[in-house]
Amino acid sequence: MTAQTQHGFSPIAVEQDFNDNGFNWFRHALLLAAGDQQQSNAMTIGWGGIGTLWRKTAVTVYVAEKRHTKQFMDGAQYFTVMAFSDRKDEIMEYMGTRSGRDGDKAKALNLHTAYTENGAPYYIEADMVLECRTMYAAPFDPQHFTDAVPKQMYANFPAGLHTMYIGEVVNAWKKTGSSDIQSNAQTIRIATESDNIYTSVDQMPTFPGGTAALRRYINSHMKASEAKGTVVVQFVVQKNGQIGKVKVVRSIPELDKEIVRVVESLPRFAPGRKDGRAVDVWYTLPISFD
Repeated sequence: MTAQTQHGFSPIAVEQDFNDNGFNWFRHALLLAAGDQQQSNAMTIGWGGIGTLWRKTAVTVYVAEKRHTKQFMDGAQYFTVMAFSDRKDEIMEYMGTRSGRDGDKAKALNLHTAYTENGAPYYIEADMVLECRTMYAAPFDPQHFTDAVPKQMYANFPAGLHTMYIGEVVNAWKKTGSSDIQSNAQTIRIATESDNIYTSVDQMPTFPGGTAALRRYINSHMKASEAKGTVVVQFVVQKNGQIGKVKVVRSIPELDKEIVRVVESLPRFAPGRKDGRAVDVWYTLPISFD
């Protein structure tokens, strides 16, 4: 996981280090974010739950049918839930009353987007980040409402029925101010502006045709393998659009060399931009092999 040096996080074990009251945590308002480095969105949430399910530490969140974030939740394997203290009221009010369809809410709030090793978006201004892998998603079925409470709730609810998303908590971080992050038993050095390689910019690099085209390119150029799982690769999209500094940060040993070879062969990206100029940007890409 990366963050600006002055806004470092450290990993926590939620089973031991999560001290909030689970019955009140969501009532205090949190942010939910999903998407990828091409496009993402966040929204304020006040419904949810934490606990244990299927022998996993789990978080449950709910997103209404017409919310802009729903398409990102449906299209991503991972999502993040974030808690804030500084500017909390301002952030939660804005994120909860405006739609990402109408503009970049994070930019309007001067929040800076970064990405976990799995490619999930989060804001470096958060105090705590939970990263979750979606295990289950399904909309509410009115036929199974057994009480008047949900019936009355949705009788005139303009955003439509909610979909329930249950995610396994795969990573959790709290703000500590340190400049290095310990994750998955390996330390990943944070890229800073002094390195001239950015992790968060005004406009992220884009592959010709978007993320779907990028994944198709990689899958079509990979040599056949029976290995299954998710590889996470990081690389720098240079200011001229070329690829450099390719490294595997989540490994499937049988695939590592091949994925590096293919990523190094990628066509030029449209480079990332900061303050109107092209800059070098770290890019994180999870690739699943089923």
